[in-house]
Amino acid sequence: MFINIGYSIHRVLFYTKISPSTWYKRQTKSLLVKKESDCKSPQGRPLKVTTTFDGKIIDDSTIKNYLKNLREKKFFSKIGYRKLTHYLKRDHDLVINHKKVFRLYCKLGVKHVSINSCNSPIFF
Repeated sequence: MFINIGYSIHRVLFYTKISPSTWYKRQTKSLLVKKESDCKSPQGRPLKVTTTFDGKIIDDSTIKNYLKNLREKKFFSKIGYRKLTHYLKRDHDLVINHKKVFRLYCKLGVKHVSINSCNSPIFF
C-alpha cells in the first residue's frame, strides 16, 4: 500500500520489519504465476528449426544433411560434436548450440568419438 503511493521499498520493509528477501520472493512468485497464465504456448522442446545469423529458418533435416556431409570428409570423421558445432557455425552461419548438434548427431545413429584416458598408452 505505501509502496504504491511512492515510498521507498527499503524504508517500508524496515519499518514493517519484513525481510527484503521475503518481499522479493513473493514478488517473483506473483510474476511467475502471471507469466504462466499469460503463456498459452505448449511446453517442451521448441520448434525443430534453427536460424542463421541472417534470420533465415533452417529445418533440422537440413542440419542433419550438413552433419552427414561433414562426416564424409576424411578430417571430420574423427571429431566430436562440439567441433562439429564450431564448423556448422563457421561454414553455414547457423545459430546453434552443441546440445542440439549432439541430439541430431545421435538421431543420425553416428557413433560419436570418445577418448578413454584409462586405456590410452602411456609414453615415457
